[in-house]
Amino acid sequence: MTHAIGIMSVSALEPLFRVIDLNIGESAEVEFSAGSKATIKLLELHEGVDSISKAVRRAGVIVRWTDTAQNWSLPLTIFPLM
Repeated sequence: MTHAIGIMSVSALEPLFRVIDLNIGESAEVEFSAGSKATIKLLELHEGVDSISKAVRRAGVIVRWTDTAQNWSLPLTIFPLM
């Protein structure tokens, strides 16, 4: 039995999404698949907790997004998160 192996370029393997893990007040520089960079700072975290099980049922964040290529900064509310 033979197996064919496809060769993909490195750019084809770049993920479309980025995940960052921040504590409140922390920031991180993120490089996107297109090569642009932005600094993301976590300003606030809001969690909705179940009163019985104490499980988080809803979460929302407020972040500051500074696009280094565009030189602008805008507080941004992202809600809800999954």
